[in-house]
Amino acid sequence: MLICTLLLGASVLLTITLHRMTVQREQSWGLHRERLQMQALGHGGLMWVMARLEDSRPIDERCRALPMMSGNGTTAPSFAQRWAQPGMRLRCQVLLDAPSMDEASWQCDCPSAGAGNSPPSHADAATVDIAFDALGDGLLLGIRAQGPISLQPEAHRWAESVRLRRDSSGQWRAVVGTWMDSR
Repeated sequence: MLICTLLLGASVLLTITLHRMTVQREQSWGLHRERLQMQALGHGGLMWVMARLEDSRPIDERCRALPMMSGNGTTAPSFAQRWAQPGMRLRCQVLLDAPSMDEASWQCDCPSAGAGNSPPSHADAATVDIAFDALGDGLLLGIRAQGPISLQPEAHRWAESVRLRRDSSGQWRAVVGTWMDSR
């Protein structure tokens, strides 16, 4: 009887230990997934900005490309003309649970004045902050992705910076980059 009791106790302790390890591993994978999601969002923001900088079409107040001429005969500035200047800051919100990643899932404000912009707030949206700062003969493009508050605090941030310089045709090109996550 004593041997059965000891075996039963050992199996209960083993089960508890295995369950605890499984829960910790699951939490660790969830944290890793959230970090990767913020990294992908930050990199997506970088690619979005680079595509906007290379596009010579004018943009509207939501950072969407317009036809070359506006309805009143004047041409609005392009993204690069409006935003690729030291001190400019832009914020976009990204709906992470959107059924498809189309234009509606990225909501940016590109006001003509370039200041005081904030897209409509969504509790389940991540934000992408874009900053242009002076750097010698070019610009330093900084991207910060931050997940919604529901994510674990240590996993919901990502930052990346890229040096930009104009090439011979006048297009902004990435020169060198660094990255940093919240680990």
